[in-house]
Amino acid sequence: MAAKKQKKNKSPEWHNITKEHVATIICPYCLEPIPEGHRTRDHKIPKSRGGKNEPENIVICCDKCNHEKGSLTQEEYEIWKKLNYIRCGGLSNKGKPR
Repeated sequence: MAAKKQKKNKSPEWHNITKEHVATIICPYCLEPIPEGHRTRDHKIPKSRGGKNEPENIVICCDKCNHEKGSLTQEEYEIWKKLNYIRCGGLSNKGKPR
């Protein structure tokens, strides 16, 4: 009788990150703690620009930064934030420095 094939877990290891692994997750872009319902996975190099769906290209960030970043690379987003900071007089929408 042939042995049964074991199913491979095809989910990358970053799919399995839970609150038990990290008590407080800090957004790498805005450096603020991310509330539980606002955590998203972001590709440092966007998939639309050749980025891979692999752990070294994935970061957990807040949904606001992920939305702002869009298809920018991590470096381009940092430049965009600095230019936006200057243009807006150094204040975010909430009236506090970014």
